[in-house]
Amino acid sequence: MQIKNPLGLRDDELLLTTEQVAELLQLAVGTLHTYRCRGTRGPRFLKVGGRVRYRLSDIKEYVASGGVSQIGGGR
Repeated sequence: MQIKNPLGLRDDELLLTTEQVAELLQLAVGTLHTYRCRGTRGPRFLKVGGRVRYRLSDIKEYVASGGVSQIGGGR
């Protein structure tokens, strides 16, 4: 998967869409939505202009932790 970086951010600062994260983690988009709504699982996320985004560094941390959220989803 190619991730666009028009602002020249460091890789770990890149913001990913729900669809991109679902593809990376091989999860359904709906699963990520459920994780966010319940606030008990899933990688950290943030809202930018009302849209959900995930930092690549948070996705890496989530995977390294064995898929266990460190802070319950949101920031």
